[in-house]
Amino acid sequence: MTTQFTSEEHTESTMSEPAENPPEYHTLQPPKAVIECIRTPGAPLPPTDSSQAFKVNGVIYVAAQVGALPRGDLAIGQTAYFEQLFRNIEVILKAAGSGLDRIVKTTVYFTEVVHGKYKFEALYKRMLPFAPPRTNIVVSRIDSRSNAQVQMEVIAVE
Repeated sequence: MTTQFTSEEHTESTMSEPAENPPEYHTLQPPKAVIECIRTPGAPLPPTDSSQAFKVNGVIYVAAQVGALPRGDLAIGQTAYFEQLFRNIEVILKAAGSGLDRIVKTTVYFTEVVHGKYKFEALYKRMLPFAPPRTNIVVSRIDSRSNAQVQMEVIAVE
């Protein structure tokens, strides 16, 4: 059974008064995203001279990084390579006002022939003990210009 009220019977309203001329929803423009390009000399630039990261409304999207030194060549030795990979990501996140502890998602690319994956896993668990969600992808090759075997991209918040 439904109850109907007439204007005389029910004068109290729980809703605010409607605007005189409310806007049409299809004419409302979405708020513009504030996009900031992050580049720091502390980490190597991507080979295509694209951005190291973008910060969009407080979320930082870091381009996939390898264990390259700021001058561009790869760190020598697996442990040094993996540590440099994390250092590059950390430098970029700091430039964006964040840090490794603010990572909310990672994507790790491994080549089919990656050696020492257990070393990477141990370092990953030490650097990111809070275990953000992670996607692993196995590829045949990471970059045609280098012998990189692991590459990682992250999403973090300020």
